Amino acid sequence: MKSLPGTVSRRRLYLMRHGHVDYFAPRVRASGDIHSVPLTERGRSEAEAAGRALSHVAFERAVCSGLPRTRETAEIVLSFVKDAPALEVDADLVELRGGTLPPVKSREELIEELGEARGLRVSYNDGTLEIMTVSSAHESYATFINRLISHLSFRLRMNIRFFGSATMRTRKKKKGSEPDACFYVQSAPVIGNRIQIDFAVDPPPDIVVEVDVHHDSRDKFSIYAALGVAEIWRYDGGELTIHLLQEDRYVNVERSLALPMLSGGALTDFLARLPRDGESQTLIAFDEWLQSLDR
Repeated sequence: MKSLPGTVSRRRLYLMRHGHVDYFAPRVRASGDIHSVPLTERGRSEAEAAGRALSHVAFERAVCSGLPRTRETAEIVLSFVKDAPALEVDADLVELRGGTLPPVKSREELIEELGEARGLRVSYNDGTLEIMTVSSAHESYATFINRLISHLSFRLRMNIRFFGSATMRTRKKKKGSEPDACFYVQSAPVIGNRIQIDFAVDPPPDIVVEVDVHHDSRDKFSIYAALGVAEIWRYDGGELTIHLLQEDRYVNVERSLALPMLSGGALTDFLARLPRDGESQTLIAFDEWLQSLDR
């Protein structure tokens, strides 16, 4: 195949994943055949967008696995390419180890099954299920934010309840998510000493934390808004920003509502010290800073 414009002439291999599919569509669940699942309307739109982006490329060969979703994606893409080659099918182009889904009947049940899975974050928004893996850097920052707030709770004698990455969901609104951390501050007395939360009846956490070292969590903000989460802390690896819920959307603010002694700038500074000074020294500096505050 020819090279992209502006590059030295050479062969290129384009690898593409199929468009969006819905494994929980009624027809798919009724048949039980997840291998024959077709593209959704969103999936077809994604394939069309890819076709337009690649329409200038002169492909020599086009190969797919033969599964309906891969064939449909490839056919749509090639329909935008002038003099496209005939689509070939290679049945060996499948996962070596694809894994298995638990015997669940809905996205909500799948979220329940994956709720305790280590190294995964699950979100569900109006029919779209997203499962993300997390890196060691991601976990380091998330854990350290927990440590900072835990130490603040001790030093300032504040009752703060911690529920980590507990799965938050509302079946009625078909939304759910697992934050990287969550805290009850104003609502801590309501939760009391319980260790089990039922988000169907209990209030949402006052603060949820999203660490976006490799992923962007802003598309999850609408989920948290529907769940009634008042405050989101988002750390992108360089800056921690604080977002407060106003009506049905989040606005960026300087200081935390639940913990007004904390600003996005202050939290950013301590997180920036973590890879340079280490956890212990940064925590000591945070403790000294807390003690210097006017109470």
